[in-house]
Amino acid sequence: MAQYQQKYIKFINILYIIILLFALSCQDDQKNDKSKARKALAKKEKKDTLNAATTEKVDTFFPAFPYRVKDADKSIKLPNSLTEISGLSISDKPGTLFCVNDEKGKVFAINSEDGTILESFKFAKNGDFEGVEQVGNKIYTLKSNGNIYEIQNLGGSDQKTTTYKTELGTKHDVEGLSFYQKENALLLACKANPDKDKGDFKSIYLFDLTTKKLREDKTIRIRRTAIDQYLAKQAASEKVEKLKDRLFSLSDLLRFAPSGIAVHPRLGHLYVLSAVGNLIIVMTAEGEILHIAQIKEKAARQPEGICFEPDGSIMYISSEGKGGKGRLFQFELVAL
Repeated sequence: MAQYQQKYIKFINILYIIILLFALSCQDDQKNDKSKARKALAKKEKKDTLNAATTEKVDTFFPAFPYRVKDADKSIKLPNSLTEISGLSISDKPGTLFCVNDEKGKVFAINSEDGTILESFKFAKNGDFEGVEQVGNKIYTLKSNGNIYEIQNLGGSDQKTTTYKTELGTKHDVEGLSFYQKENALLLACKANPDKDKGDFKSIYLFDLTTKKLREDKTIRIRRTAIDQYLAKQAASEKVEKLKDRLFSLSDLLRFAPSGIAVHPRLGHLYVLSAVGNLIIVMTAEGEILHIAQIKEKAARQPEGICFEPDGSIMYISSEGKGGKGRLFQFELVAL
C-alpha cells in the first residue's frame, strides 16, 4: 500500500510540474504577443512618421506637385558611353529603360535600378538624336531636325529601320518625343520657336502613327499667356519671383525650352522638361498649365529625358553629364 501511495505522490508531483510549465509557457506567449503588438505599433508609428516626412518633402514651390522633385529618391551615375544621354523611354520589359546618346545612332537598353547597359542596338549613322519611345513592338527615335526613325524587330536578324521626314527642321530644334495614346500619335516637343512673330509660345506637334505625317489640325502650345495665368493664381513670394527669372528672359520673353516630354500613364497630363532653368511643366493637351516646378537635384545638370513606370509610381529623368557623369534619377509619386 505504501508503495502505491509513493507512486501516486510521484505522479501528482509530475502532473503539477507539467501544469506549472504549461502556465509559464502561456505567460511567455502572452508576453511575446504583447511584445509583437508593441513592435507592430512602433513600426506603424515609424511608417506614419516617414509618410509625414515624405509629405513634408513634397516640392514646396507649389504644394500640389505630384512628384518630389526637390531631391531625387535615387541618383544613378551612368557609364561613360551615356555621358550625353538624351531621350528616355520605359520598356515593355520590367526593370528596363530605353535611351539614346546625343551623338550615336544607337538605342541602349539599361537597368532602371543601377543604370548598367544591358544591350545596345545600332539603327542609323551617328547624328543628333534626342528622343526614343517604345510603342507596341516598335521603337521610335527622334533627330533634332524632326526626322523620325521607326525600328522594327530591334536587335533581331531582320531589324528594319524606316525614316520619316517631317515638315520640321533644325530651326525647330526638336528634342522631346513621347507616345500620346489618346490620339495614336507621337508628340514632338520643339525647343525653338521659328514663328515668334505669331506669339510667345513653344510648340508640340503630333505625328500621326496611322498616316505617318504631322497632324495639320492639331498643335499643342505652351503659351506665355497660360503661364502668366498660372502664376497669377499663386500667392506672391520670393520663390515665385525666382521662378519667373527661370521662366522668362531679361527681355521678358519665354525662356522655357522643351528638352523632353512624357505623358502621364494614369492622368494623361503632359510633363514637359526644360534644361534651360531646370524646370518641369505639367499641362493638359488643351494648353492649361497645372503645375510648374524647379528640379532642384544638384546633379541634374541638363535634364533631357523623362518617362514613367506604367502605374505612374516612379518618374525617371535622365540628365547629360555636362563635364561630369550622365545621370538617371528616380522620383517617387507622392500625390495625385
